[in-house]
Amino acid sequence: METGATITGTIEKIMPVQEINDKFKKRDIVVNTGGEYPQQILVQFTNDQCALFNSILEGEHVVIDANLRGRSWTNPETGDVKYFNTIQGWRIQTVDGNAKPQPQPNSTEQPVFEDATKKEMDDGLPF
Repeated sequence: METGATITGTIEKIMPVQEINDKFKKRDIVVNTGGEYPQQILVQFTNDQCALFNSILEGEHVVIDANLRGRSWTNPETGDVKYFNTIQGWRIQTVDGNAKPQPQPNSTEQPVFEDATKKEMDDGLPF
């Protein structure tokens, strides 16, 4: 079961698209929530949603709908279990109400974390 979240803030940084493998790509952005205690929130968009930022610029004030996701990873050498969280965005809208064209989220599509994790473990890091 995925848990939803809404994040409102200013886009501080849009990272380049990373192609993990032929079935999975991701794009991270940093949203600054502002206010008395501003937070810099890393939000990840995957596959078709990576294209959402072709028409959005850093500095724009946005509202993002996202799912909170988590997974575990077991170190094969030590057996230690680590837990990772991801804020996975699936819709973005500028605060002025201009919705950006959105691919529809595919509820049956799951990111290929296992393949990506195995590929990235070559450098000794689980992510």
